[in-house]
Amino acid sequence: MENENETDLEAEAEGEVNWEQRARELEDKARSSREKNSEYRKQSDAKLAALETELKTFKESQNSQPTGTNYGELAYFEQKGLNHSDDVKVVKEEASRLNLPYTDILAMKHIQDKLQVNREERIAKEGLPAATGGASSSPKGTVEYWLNQGEGKVPMTPDGNLNQELAEKVVEARLAREKSESQFGPIL
Repeated sequence: MENENETDLEAEAEGEVNWEQRARELEDKARSSREKNSEYRKQSDAKLAALETELKTFKESQNSQPTGTNYGELAYFEQKGLNHSDDVKVVKEEASRLNLPYTDILAMKHIQDKLQVNREERIAKEGLPAATGGASSSPKGTVEYWLNQGEGKVPMTPDGNLNQELAEKVVEARLAREKSESQFGPIL
């Protein structure tokens, strides 16, 4: 390259410069330089994209929660009296929504109220415990309830009128029971 520059300078000194050829040479140099720069840019962009992807996956792995069971959390919730998965879910969702620790979430009045409502709903769904002794566990609107009430009791509607359909079913069931008792003796 130095020799090339020296010959150009000597040619200029003598006045024999071919300016068109010189312009083409400079254009060729500029074009090759742009191509090299373009290649370097593409390579550096590819490296940058790879590093950004690697950084993103690293950040995601740092922020992600473990997918397995966290026995420490389960023990904490158990100790706080949260034995049902719905209660734990309420607390975890609120903690992630507000980005607060569980202790702060459990201290909030609206969460305590929500957990109390959940407990009461579960107790109501479970129903009353099974009756012991002579008490009936059948609801009032069933034939079994009225059979256990005795002869003189008749089913009534909430407004105080006779529930004719249920009364007929109760009479049929009493007749069927009396018939089976007379054939085989009293049912104990």
